Amino acid sequence: MTQQPLNPQSPFFHEERHATLEPFAAQLITICGAGTLGANVAETLARMGFTRLRVIDKDRIEVRNLSGQPYSRAEVGAPKRVRWRICSIERFRPK
Repeated sequence: MTQQPLNPQSPFFHEERHATLEPFAAQLITICGAGTLGANVAETLARMGFTRLRVIDKDRIEVRNLSGQPYSRAEVGAPKRVRWRICSIERFRPK
């Protein structure tokens, strides 16, 4: 892949200077904790196209988690790590 010269005057300069993440998408990423920070990081990485996420968390989803973490009422009681395995496979992977 050949990098084109950057034009600092371009209205898309902030987008043009970033390389694609595709070469890294298959790398294993381990996230310790699926709380407020870890759950949002896992969701963001999955949406960006990363396909190998390992989430380590022994907690279960509780009602009090719903306000600050990306979980739904239907998931209350489920292990957080299992939710991320299912979620990243079904919702965020490109078809």
